[in-house]
Amino acid sequence: MDSSSYGIFDATGGNPNVSLEYGYAEAIDLPRVLYLSTHGRAKPGTKDAPIIADLAGKKRNQHKQEKALKRLFGQFSKEHPYTVRFERLMQSDFKRWKKGKKKRVRALALKVIHKLDGSRQVRRADMVQQLQADVSRYTEEEISDMIKRLHRAKLIRSQQGPHARVQIT
Repeated sequence: MDSSSYGIFDATGGNPNVSLEYGYAEAIDLPRVLYLSTHGRAKPGTKDAPIIADLAGKKRNQHKQEKALKRLFGQFSKEHPYTVRFERLMQSDFKRWKKGKKKRVRALALKVIHKLDGSRQVRRADMVQQLQADVSRYTEEEISDMIKRLHRAKLIRSQQGPHARVQIT
């Protein structure tokens, strides 16, 4: 949680761990969002309240069906500061490019970011090599340019040199 940009919590079922984790996120001042299913089957069989008392006064996003939850997640994702910065980069740097080229650079940008999934940092040389092996046949220049653009937009942090590392900001 310490390295997360947001905390997403599901209080459905009244799990006490959710309350503990939510409290920790609150203590470290991590932005957070709380979801709760109001569907009849999601309510516990006991007479206890469907939400933990510690979270009762917190603003929450309620949903009944999976479709509504997906819509709430989609809305959250579009408004996330990282997504906003990413879209701003795509709009400003590639505004006048042709549609096919825009699609290619967007895909490359997302692949660069996803190379960091599950890792705090990746060697830049390894990332470039993996992306060159991609079916899209990205050139080293395309990849380096994208890494620089993402770095300038503060979406990733990239070092220079033979032992350079790349990480999410």
